[in-house]
Amino acid sequence: LNKPVKNVILLIGDGMGLAQASAGMYANHNTLTIFNLKNIGLIKTFSLSDFITDSAASGTAYATGEKTKNGCIGVDSLGNKLPNMTEILSPLGYATGIVTTDKITGATPSAFYAHQIKRNMTKEILEDLVNTKALFIAGSSVKDFEKNNTEKLDALKKKNFKVLHDYKNLPLSMEAEKIALICDDMNAKFISEGRNPNYLKETTSQAIKFLSNKSKKGFFLMVEGGKIDWACHSNDAATAFHEVADMDEAVRVAYEFYSQHPEETLIVVTDDHERGG
Repeated sequence: LNKPVKNVILLIGDGMGLAQASAGMYANHNTLTIFNLKNIGLIKTFSLSDFITDSAASGTAYATGEKTKNGCIGVDSLGNKLPNMTEILSPLGYATGIVTTDKITGATPSAFYAHQIKRNMTKEILEDLVNTKALFIAGSSVKDFEKNNTEKLDALKKKNFKVLHDYKNLPLSMEAEKIALICDDMNAKFISEGRNPNYLKETTSQAIKFLSNKSKKGFFLMVEGGKIDWACHSNDAATAFHEVADMDEAVRVAYEFYSQHPEETLIVVTDDHERGG
């Protein structure tokens, strides 16, 4: 690129190492948008405390530029807060957003808005979510709020978020100041268990549209294919392949936007660690 970019779309396949991406390509008729991107590189994903990172430390590294210990969300090894991308860019006039197929309180998405010493501090992470600088947040699920802090849904509304539970209502909500898509339980599942295969690509598309209209300066969007990791935890290869292909649909949506704005848009597709056996 000959000039600084305005828009950055970071797509993270949770647990999607080279094995998952390659196998997902072969299972998807030997094609993925991921492998059509112009440049490719390799990274090592160790954390500050362990040779094998977890999603919390890795997500924090991506969100803040600083390594931390496994289990830490948006804090350094001593528990000091690290400013993340949404907090850094929002005061500069950029619109920011977070989309995931995992819980919105999952380790990777929460690294882009929260600051807690343990990834399982869900109640505290929900407190941070209410105060996020992001204008668009999407993930599952309503049950997570019901179990931990139901009133936080009302708190989001008081922060001028339009709270939705069905991604199909997003096109009708583009005039809102902020959007929080907190999915129902069905869209918290694997595709093989009933999650709508259009959820991630449509939500990504609407997030890009929403954010690009919110700021002339540009936007930052993090999109996570969060269920690849969970499938690999169970060594469920078929489900992992479906989830890789699903994330690739979001990559395709991002690439279509890039094709319309090539001089001012950067797409980064990566994983946070490899998972499986």
